[in-house]
Amino acid sequence: MRHVLATVAGVVALVALSLPAAAQTLQLSGEEIAARIGGRTFAGQTPQGDVYVETYTAAGAIEGLWNGSAPYGGSWWVEGDTMCFDYPGAPEAGGCSFVTLEDGVASYRDGQGQLVSTMRLAR
Repeated sequence: MRHVLATVAGVVALVALSLPAAAQTLQLSGEEIAARIGGRTFAGQTPQGDVYVETYTAAGAIEGLWNGSAPYGGSWWVEGDTMCFDYPGAPEAGGCSFVTLEDGVASYRDGQGQLVSTMRLAR
């Protein structure tokens, strides 16, 4: 009986290891950030309720629109496994973040793992 239970436990463990981790969100590598974020447009909202849309061009430019009417720009790049941002005139908004992407939602976290922002894939 012990032999059967050990065999069943071993088979269950092998099946579990072979299944994709659907519920697990993985941090993107630098290559994945460039491939999955670059060239795409994301929409977000600040805690104060301001809405913004940002396109991250493959060339590294940020084309943004604040509250539907105020255009702004910046630049983005990959540094190691982080996505970095620079917004001229708003240095507090810049910096580098680790990125996860799940179900069209990009989450940006600082070096301590604290959530900085989330944005939804717009197009």
